[in-house]
Amino acid sequence: MRRVVELACVMTLTWASLLLLLVAFEKLIAPIPALPGHLGGPLATGILKPLLALALASLWLYAWRSLIKLYRRRALRRWTR
Repeated sequence: MRRVVELACVMTLTWASLLLLLVAFEKLIAPIPALPGHLGGPLATGILKPLLALALASLWLYAWRSLIKLYRRRALRRWTR
């Protein structure tokens, strides 16, 4: 029963962080206005926004991976006893 609760906590935390990530996309990245023409204009903004989104998504995936590794390490330690 304890494994189920721990896995449910990992899944809940992962989904909650995903929702926070989507809010961050909407509040931080989407409202970025087009850059001035001498800085590349809309083209630079069109490149910058996906790169920022990719960076945030990569951080989220890394955090998810770390949580799963921690869960597996704990589970394997318990199973080998």
